[in-house]
Amino acid sequence: DMMSKKRPTTFAKEGKSLADYQIGTNGLLFSPQGGLRASINDLVKIAQVLMGYHGILRADTIENMRQIVWHHKNLSVQDGGEDGSFQAFGTGIHHLLKDDNCPIIGLKSDMLGHYGEAYGLLGGLWFESKSQKGFIYFINGSLENPPKGRTGLFAIEEQIMQAACEDLELVVK
Repeated sequence: DMMSKKRPTTFAKEGKSLADYQIGTNGLLFSPQGGLRASINDLVKIAQVLMGYHGILRADTIENMRQIVWHHKNLSVQDGGEDGSFQAFGTGIHHLLKDDNCPIIGLKSDMLGHYGEAYGLLGGLWFESKSQKGFIYFINGSLENPPKGRTGLFAIEEQIMQAACEDLELVVK
C-alpha cells in the first residue's frame, strides 16, 4: 500500500501540500540541495548522454551546452563559487581548464562535468570529450570538513581527481 510507505520530504509553503503542485512548475519542492538524487550508475548515464551517446539530446544541443558562457578570467574578481574553485561554465556544465587554477596538475585537455556537494557528500563527474575518458567519485562526509586543497576544493577531492586522471593518462607526466 503506497499510503503506508514513508513519502519523500518536501519543502512547501505553509498551507500547501504535494497535491497543490502543478507539473512543469518549479520542482524545488522535491529537491535536496541542488535537486539531483543520483547513484554513480545514474551519473554514468548522464556522462554518456553529454558525450553524445543514447540520442536523448541532439548533437547541436550538446554542443551548445558545452560552450563556455562564464569564465572567471572575464571578471575583475575571481568569484567562481564561494571559494574560487570554479573555472568556467557552459549551460549546466562546468569546465576544468588546463591552467594553474585547475585542481588536476598537468591536465592535457580541458574536461567537462559537474561537482556535487550536499549534506556531507562530495562528488564529481568529469570527462574529456576527445578521448571519451572520464571518472565519477563520491566521498562520504564527516562531522568536520576535510582540509582545503590548493584550488579551493577539498584536498581529498584534488587527490582523487589527480589519481583518476593519472590512471586514465589524461595528464602530462
